[in-house]
Amino acid sequence: MGMSSGSNSGISIQPQKLKFESKPPDKGGTKLSFRDTESALESLKKINRLYPGRKILPKKITYKKGFFEFKRLAKDISELVNDIERLFYREQAVSMKPKEIDGIIKKANTYHKKYKYDPNVRVLYAISKYYLILAEKPANPLEQMHNVVKEIGQAILNDGLTAYNMRQFVVVYNQYIEMWKKQVVRTIHRTPGQEGSVGKLKIELENRLIKVDRLKFNEDLLRKDLTVYREILNPDKIKDALDTIQGEASARAMHLANIRLFLITQILLTIVRSPELNIIIPGFMKVLPDFAESMNTGLLQFVLRRRVINSELVKFELEQIEAAGLKGEKARGELSSIVFQLYADYKETIEKFLIQSKFRFKENSMISPFLGIAKLLIKYKKLFQAYSEEGYKKSLQETNKYMAFFMQRCPRKKPVELAHKYRITLQKILAEKGWLSE
Repeated sequence: MGMSSGSNSGISIQPQKLKFESKPPDKGGTKLSFRDTESALESLKKINRLYPGRKILPKKITYKKGFFEFKRLAKDISELVNDIERLFYREQAVSMKPKEIDGIIKKANTYHKKYKYDPNVRVLYAISKYYLILAEKPANPLEQMHNVVKEIGQAILNDGLTAYNMRQFVVVYNQYIEMWKKQVVRTIHRTPGQEGSVGKLKIELENRLIKVDRLKFNEDLLRKDLTVYREILNPDKIKDALDTIQGEASARAMHLANIRLFLITQILLTIVRSPELNIIIPGFMKVLPDFAESMNTGLLQFVLRRRVINSELVKFELEQIEAAGLKGEKARGELSSIVFQLYADYKETIEKFLIQSKFRFKENSMISPFLGIAKLLIKYKKLFQAYSEEGYKKSLQETNKYMAFFMQRCPRKKPVELAHKYRITLQKILAEKGWLSE
């Protein structure tokens, strides 16, 4: 299924040669000629337009269909899936003959022409293009990668939400980020001059280069082994899965229902930080269970996952405000509101579910509320203190106890070590205030 940024393909990516590169950069700081300046500007602007943080998916997501066209869907694409995947493993792709590779590419093109409104076919077609970008090193690889990301994302939003398709999007998007970074570094290095428009664009790209890794998806949430599941997921199917678990059903039906719920929560956690894909989250959140309706149903793990998804959405909003660097009373008010909301979400999850449960805290969804609330109290110390000195005292004392409880129940070494560090910091703040012994 796709290649991670570590790349199993062994195919090196070489950015395109820039027009003005025939002349070495002037180390003495001499100004560029008009012609060279225009060429450099165009290259910088192009890369800036392809910044992964910019909107990629089209405004109108739905596929355009002719008046007399039918939306035909392929009955079985398993053979095409197997063929396309063979291109992404070095040990297989290297041993394949060019004729065999060409045959797979032609098959993908044929399927695309016949079933161009089938989102799953569109994804496979995009992946075949992705392979060609890496293998053939075209003149404009970054722009072509942009189109591949766009194609897969659009397919997902056209009733193509599956674990398989999401995995492909995540891997390709992360690879796109890596390719963009290489292009930026190379272009800035080869572009002399720090004055005027060239200098401004170089500074903008350098700033974006620092922040771009924040846009990466967590590939661990959608592991390669989960791509065996190619069922289309939507709110109605998730509701059916919930009804199955709460009713009387066969062991097989119960197992499949649990798989559906697990997959959708993994997908939602993956796309929380994607402004273009997270538009699908509200529809699923409406059907996923909350505390009030599920305390006696055996759905507690999914209740917790729903809560974590909501907390991550709030956390992402907080990070966006911080990244904007806005100042003033209004900005401080918005920041405070989100911080306190996130704190309340973490506290409710800990108090109403985690502390009362008998689970060992193995999953990230069980770990993040504990580590999250401690980090909030430490990072936004002045904010909490300014709002209420007594309230901050109580929060610190409670969270200190949370950390001790968490360290006893979590079997994972790294989270426990981090909790220990947070607890030391919390106790230091309490001691400085004279609140530790109270």
